Order: sequence, then structure tokens, then C-alpha cells
Amino acid sequence: MFLNDMAFTFSILLVWLVATGVFYLVIWDQRRRCRSCLRRLRMPIEIGSWSNILIFGRPKTQWICPYGHGTLKVDNLHLAGKEPPDWEPHEDMWKELESLGSTRE
Repeated sequence: MFLNDMAFTFSILLVWLVATGVFYLVIWDQRRRCRSCLRRLRMPIEIGSWSNILIFGRPKTQWICPYGHGTLKVDNLHLAGKEPPDWEPHEDMWKELESLGSTRE
């Protein structure tokens, strides 16, 4: 009886594994997207230093939304387990930059 259903069992197992893999890839892709517009974050900047961890803090990578919605800071060094990334929303970054430019003139 078991051998008659073996092909069906393995096909269902394969479908389940593929669906689980696709679900993992969707979650993995959403971690590096803007929380407001869901566009991919750009312009990674390395912050901190690996040689001076005690002085300058842990090294981080900072990503920014190309439309100025916010920045995402991800730790490169995990000492106390996996820490969630720090999303910092910006009110209106472009107006702030324009006001800085107008004060210099």
C-alpha cells in the first residue's frame, strides 16, 4: 500500500519544498526595500571601522531610499545574536536639503 502512494507523496513534498523556498526568497527580498514605497534601497555606505571597534563602534552598512523616505542601518557584526535592522524614516529630506542650500546663499 505504501509503495502505491510513493509518487504522490514525493510530488507533494517537492511542491511544498519549492513553495517554502519561494516564500523564503520573498521575505529575504523585502528586508532591503523601503518601508514606504517598497523600492529597493540604494547607495550602501560603510560606517565604522573593523580595526577600531571599541573607539568608533561596531561597523554598520547604511542604505538609503532613492526618494528620501528613510535610511536602513544594518549591523555587520553580531555579538549578542541577530539584531533587527534600524529603519529611520525622514520627514521630507529634499525640503531639508533645499533649506540648507538657501541659507548658504
